[in-house]
Amino acid sequence: MNNQTVPAILISASKACPVSQNKQPLASLSCDISSGTVIFLVGLQHSITLPYMHMLAGIEIAGSGQVTLLGNNCLDMTSTQKQLLRQQVGFVMQGGPLLSVLNGVENLKLAAHYHQTGDEQFIQQKAELLLADMPEEFDNLLLPTYMTKLQRRLLAIARPLMLNLQILFLDNPFEGLGHHDKVVVSRYISNLAKNSSITLVINSDDLYFAHSHANQIIFCDYDETIVFNSWQDFYDSKRETIALLFENDHIKTDA
Repeated sequence: MNNQTVPAILISASKACPVSQNKQPLASLSCDISSGTVIFLVGLQHSITLPYMHMLAGIEIAGSGQVTLLGNNCLDMTSTQKQLLRQQVGFVMQGGPLLSVLNGVENLKLAAHYHQTGDEQFIQQKAELLLADMPEEFDNLLLPTYMTKLQRRLLAIARPLMLNLQILFLDNPFEGLGHHDKVVVSRYISNLAKNSSITLVINSDDLYFAHSHANQIIFCDYDETIVFNSWQDFYDSKRETIALLFENDHIKTDA
């Protein structure tokens, strides 16, 4: 008798086509994303992968096909469903913008205050726990303009963790970081993947991180999408467009 628990499907896309920023039609995507997994969206252009990420996160509605997010059909969600969903699905935009007029700890508590997840004492205690887990110590009473780029990026990733997340979308979390800062952010995200049940959906061209952590890799291009269920399948692909990704990333790791 097999007592293994089958991971729940949190996101399901069926022949779903996003609308690109320049209104150019994009290829359809069919995939299932399970709980507790790390999913990588990769492609030759950020302008192609981002619409797929917005579609899977329920931020933009598919032009055709269907996306189901935490059991909700994204096409016909009520405003109440959308509000509840935003407490379970976090999205960190590229660059991780923070509010310039709030200090570090108040930026961290912002989403929790907005969604009224608890009283001030509860929110403060949760913020302190997240700050204690930060890989870099810094004065969290500073305004963002006086922080380093690394500190701002870590705070932006941590902020949605103040909610009761099931899924966290990270858009290009390593963008603009130097080698040291990139390593620190990579470790922070990998620890989050290992030590929580949150599903991570990451839009990035960092193949090193994908090689180490991705359970599923979704390749997105104008004329096709391909879902790879292992790094080995992705690495062994003979498609020229995927080979270009490896050339651009200069990856030297073995499969």
